[in-house]
Amino acid sequence: MEFAPQDYWSAVQAVTSPLAGVDLEPAERACREAAEAGDPEAVYSLALILDATGREAEADDWLARPAARPVPAELVAEGGDGPEHVSLPALRLAKRLSGQAARRWATRAVLLAKDRMLYRCMDRYTKLLDGPDDGADVRAELERWLAAGHSEAGFALMLLHRVQGRPEEAERCRVRAVELRGE
Repeated sequence: MEFAPQDYWSAVQAVTSPLAGVDLEPAERACREAAEAGDPEAVYSLALILDATGREAEADDWLARPAARPVPAELVAEGGDGPEHVSLPALRLAKRLSGQAARRWATRAVLLAKDRMLYRCMDRYTKLLDGPDDGADVRAELERWLAAGHSEAGFALMLLHRVQGRPEEAERCRVRAVELRGE
């Protein structure tokens, strides 16, 4: 398989398919060079390779950089290019991967999400939880967002609490989210 740092999907194939036969060391160098030059798709490719080789913190650092925005058109859902789509590449990866890697990318998707995408990302994230106490870090972050007036965080928390068997908390979050929207 031919690897191109500006082709995010070749990075996905490289790390998710052992049959791809891509040497990740030169692939990482190529992605890093293009990412440092400001190519947003190379940033996502680099983050994926870093994550696949056990360097999750460095991957998170790259995803937080301004070069990761705007999200390349190839990675955006049809009909949108706004900031709510920043989380889409991470969400797509969470769906393609499994185990802890899927969980890390779903967590990233939730924490990168804005507006409408937050609920969609949370839906995937909740499917990867191990039990009612799992996801405390994400729950705490979303509570901070809700306290700061982010209504979508309330709806995302509502879903999380419902899935984890906390109906009273789910209702509290729903009510607060509706209040914030002025509905």
